[in-house]
Amino acid sequence: MTQLDLFTREMLTNPEMLKVNQESTNNRQVSRDCDLIVWAADAVPGSIGGSSVSPDGGPDGAPGYSGDGPGCCDSVPGPGDKYMALFNAQSQGDAEAPSCGRIIGVDLRAIGIQGPARVTDLWNHKDLGVFEKEFSQEIPFHGAGLYRLSPVRP
Repeated sequence: MTQLDLFTREMLTNPEMLKVNQESTNNRQVSRDCDLIVWAADAVPGSIGGSSVSPDGGPDGAPGYSGDGPGCCDSVPGPGDKYMALFNAQSQGDAEAPSCGRIIGVDLRAIGIQGPARVTDLWNHKDLGVFEKEFSQEIPFHGAGLYRLSPVRP
């Protein structure tokens, strides 16, 4: 691991990505349309992957990891949380609509979320906000995105 570039080292040691790999269940393909692919998995509630829990807690007073504060991607998964991966397996845009990628959208009900959800980008450690019925992102050609979706409770 001493010869890895920064991107590869971050990907292999990212605690949130390791949780998706080691502590998710019901992993499944949700859709595939023109090489735009959506996979989802259920997060194991309360799993902390061996890291320390901060005493002040995360969003909504739930126990959380020390980190960037409320909405931080290192908080402990809650009941109903889902992981979602978006893949763009396309090679390039077409001449009429050139772009750097494609927008992939997902109806939250298709992954088992019945209301609004807070979305966290696990690769970039960024809270993307609350989405009501659908989540969509532009994914570069031959690219991917990895997210955690947490139902917003009234």
